[in-house]
Amino acid sequence: MPLQNIDFLRLKGQMLYIPETDVVVFLCYPSVINLDDLTRRGLYISDIPLHDATRDLVLMSEQFEADYKLTRNLELLTDKLQQTYRELDQEKKKTDRLLYSVLPITVANELRHKRPVPARRYDAATLLFSGIVGFSEYCSKNADSKGVMKIVRMLNELYTKFDDLTDPKVNPNIYKVETVGDKYMAVSGIPEPCATHAKNIAKLALDMVDRSKSVVFDDEPVKNNDWDPYG
Repeated sequence: MPLQNIDFLRLKGQMLYIPETDVVVFLCYPSVINLDDLTRRGLYISDIPLHDATRDLVLMSEQFEADYKLTRNLELLTDKLQQTYRELDQEKKKTDRLLYSVLPITVANELRHKRPVPARRYDAATLLFSGIVGFSEYCSKNADSKGVMKIVRMLNELYTKFDDLTDPKVNPNIYKVETVGDKYMAVSGIPEPCATHAKNIAKLALDMVDRSKSVVFDDEPVKNNDWDPYG
């Protein structure tokens, strides 16, 4: 058998010379590093003398390795929990943005804190309905897929400009209710009462007419028609 394939067993101990018999006695026991080394050689912890510190070293090594694995697993678990928390926080922010985009801030705050929102009566408020002049004609002339996408892009551009005007940070006394087709609905005086609700809606209507002129469809500016049947 080649020498490099022999599994050597290290021994340690004490050599004593006995004059009476003229021999040298080697009192020894296996030298191992850890429990895996002990098991690989087919030995047991009982094969190591009680007075030898190797027993304690082997057991301490196993305890250290177990503690290290536990610590590493806890760190991995902590990282996963932190990542999960960040993902939940991102989803919560998305949910909040969606909630505040479809409901008034005061109502959204109550719902977010799981509090009921009772119905209220308002003595005065002004509603605005906006429509595109000739929208039905636009739709009839652009019934194919390309034409439909043109209309969608036009509505998106127009409503984006209108949304800038009804942004709560810009106009805190105006609330955008909804959009259906080419109709855009906004209100002032609801849900927060406002003494200048009619003035706010009148200014909004004029601003919307000005903004719509910058939106072009079929090489012509879009004409916006605003009216207020519920002032």
